[in-house]
Amino acid sequence: MKKIDLLETFKEFYFHEIQVKHQILFRLQLLFALIATAATVMAYMTKSLDKSVSETLDCGIYFLLVLTAVALLVSFIYMVKAFLTGDYREMATPAEIENHRQELVEYENEAIEYNSTQPDANRKTVSAEQDMQEYLYDKYADCTTHNINTNQTRALSAWRAFRVLLVGVIPLSLASIIFIVFDMDGSSPRKEVLIRHNAPIQIEMVYPKKNNMRTNDMSNFKKETPSKNKPQITVVSPPTKPKGPAERIVISNTRNTPVTAENNDDKK
Repeated sequence: MKKIDLLETFKEFYFHEIQVKHQILFRLQLLFALIATAATVMAYMTKSLDKSVSETLDCGIYFLLVLTAVALLVSFIYMVKAFLTGDYREMATPAEIENHRQELVEYENEAIEYNSTQPDANRKTVSAEQDMQEYLYDKYADCTTHNINTNQTRALSAWRAFRVLLVGVIPLSLASIIFIVFDMDGSSPRKEVLIRHNAPIQIEMVYPKKNNMRTNDMSNFKKETPSKNKPQITVVSPPTKPKGPAERIVISNTRNTPVTAENNDDKK
């Protein structure tokens, strides 16, 4: 098999490993979401656990939650290891590859000039096209091999993280079943809330003063009811003198001469 045929195979392997890298990254993101969800469920159960149901059930739930926390911690460590372990190699940019091809063409021309001045024993056989194929062959082979090793290491860490997470789901499921079946949710609306008030309650009784109210009512009644003997006098207020219009603020003209009463008389 020629190198040109292997070069096409190496290209397929190279792009396949790039896709595998993205698949592993997606699995790790899903793993992080599952760990966060399990941790949220644990926090809610720990916060709202009703301890008045049974001490034995409380101890059992706490024991199962501790096992789950240990499993989540180990799974999180494997997940971080999968994120940070190894690196990836990529091919050079098209601009860099084109510059290298031009350098090979110049090198071929220089080799031809050199061979024209040398005897046959000292001549060099140079081909820019063949050298370019060998360069791509070597780079694709090196990048693909390195990326395969990195993907294998990360995939192994991700698989271990998922396996430990599945083991941790078992005690979490048992704790959830006990929590729901025995109605140990302290924040449930079905629970009766007992309110204790330790401070003494002070009650002040306020009685209205009847005598004062009666005297005030009688005084108001006396003020409101006019006397029958005295004649009623209607007071009429005198008419109010109207005021003249207010002053107007006049902006000065372009010559900056203010308008006064004397100027108005001169104009007249």
